[in-house]
Amino acid sequence: MAYVKLNFVVITTIMMAYMHFPTMMAATAYVFGGAYKWTLPPIPNFYKEWTKEKKFFTFDRYYIWFKKKEHTFAEVESKKAYDTCNATTALYVVDDPGGLVITLKEVGVYYFFCTLHCKEGHKVSIEVN
Repeated sequence: MAYVKLNFVVITTIMMAYMHFPTMMAATAYVFGGAYKWTLPPIPNFYKEWTKEKKFFTFDRYYIWFKKKEHTFAEVESKKAYDTCNATTALYVVDDPGGLVITLKEVGVYYFFCTLHCKEGHKVSIEVN
């Protein structure tokens, strides 16, 4: 009888874990900058601090909100371009977001900045696991 009870507990545990697996693996949605959104940072390294406690994964969604002509949103491929705020070889630059949403589909480090205010710290790098 104890053997049957043990099997029931094991099977029930496996079934419960299996049923919750899709919700544990669901993508997360982020607004770049949280409540500040995509704007000139209120303190140095604001966006670095914003990413500090977060874990980013493939297929998470990122919402970028800013007022037209006040900011831009650019992605560059290299850390050097990011560090020097060089958008010459940017993958894209958006100046009218209209509710921009991006999904990062590959593991790696992604670099984003505002071409107008990058030197003031308006930039963020995201490591996607």
